[in-house]
Amino acid sequence: MKSSIFLDFRLSYNICVMGKLFHSFFSIGTSETYRSEINRMIIVSNKLSIVFGFLTLPFLFLFNIAGYTLQANLIIPLFLILFFCVYLNYIKFHILSKVLFVLISNSAIYFYSSSFGAVAGIQTLYFGMICLPLVLFDTSTVWVRRFLMAVPVCLSIYTEAFESLGFNVLILQKEISLITFFLVHIITFIIITF
Repeated sequence: MKSSIFLDFRLSYNICVMGKLFHSFFSIGTSETYRSEINRMIIVSNKLSIVFGFLTLPFLFLFNIAGYTLQANLIIPLFLILFFCVYLNYIKFHILSKVLFVLISNSAIYFYSSSFGAVAGIQTLYFGMICLPLVLFDTSTVWVRRFLMAVPVCLSIYTEAFESLGFNVLILQKEISLITFFLVHIITFIIITF
């Protein structure tokens, strides 16, 4: 009985410590002098960069298994750039961080959706990307918000019109294609929930 209570206490303590660690990690770049709305957007920006970065890692293994080393190796710089966005928040370049996050993630979607074609479902991420500038930018940066909302719309139209975008469409194995499709929809759902 005592060991059960002790384990429950340890579990609660560990969850509390992890929660504080995540909160401090997500709060990088916030300040007490900022309005609460600005701090909220910085936290959301950090969360999206970190979550999006970690959600790209399974693609590294999937594309390596499928034998597409170029596509797999490009995941590593993508992961590092997404964490560089968090660093930009840390050094108080908040708008640049958010703009870089939206542009680099759209570029990645553009490249991977054009490489693997419509079957992989990567182009469905554009739906979430259209919503993203509304969440990341306030009314003082309307012009940035409008520009960044236009980027995924234009890329989505271009992808639909020209499908392969000049790249050779690579055929994914059926199992990997299904896993990719599933992961992409999870990422899209996460982006939209923010």
